[in-house]
Amino acid sequence: ATMREMFAHETVHSWQPQPSVKALADPLLYHALLEGVPDLMASLVTGSVPTRSRDRWARGRGAERWAQFQADRAIVRSGTGADGRLTAEARAARDRWFANYNKAPPGWPHEAGYWVGMRIAEAYLERAADKRAALEVLLAADDPAAILAASAYAGKGVPAR
Repeated sequence: ATMREMFAHETVHSWQPQPSVKALADPLLYHALLEGVPDLMASLVTGSVPTRSRDRWARGRGAERWAQFQADRAIVRSGTGADGRLTAEARAARDRWFANYNKAPPGWPHEAGYWVGMRIAEAYLERAADKRAALEVLLAADDPAAILAASAYAGKGVPAR
């Protein structure tokens, strides 16, 4: 199952376009969708959640981790220069969620942002009347804030798998 999940996830990346200026204005949320959408698609293809240990860790901490993600999202947005460079504080906030394989914060799994992005994408898809159109919006992730708003995701109510 691990190879199928990986191939499904990576195939979805090949369908994602280059990010828009609007997407890059919200870098942490965009990155969550950039990785979470492929994880959602992989779960739809394989019938199982990628990185189950991360999923088990996050399920009981959804609201707490969502509050941390939102705080870090604000830090990353304000600490990202026009050239895309991050301040030290913004880099530390980003690194709690991404780019931390074998160096995640104590007690955290690596790449916890994938899980957050998958949950936002899942909530967005569940609320959408036109699932096909919703998948296209998720793949483009052109306006991460609009996707988040339409998803109504708030770190709670994650369905059991």
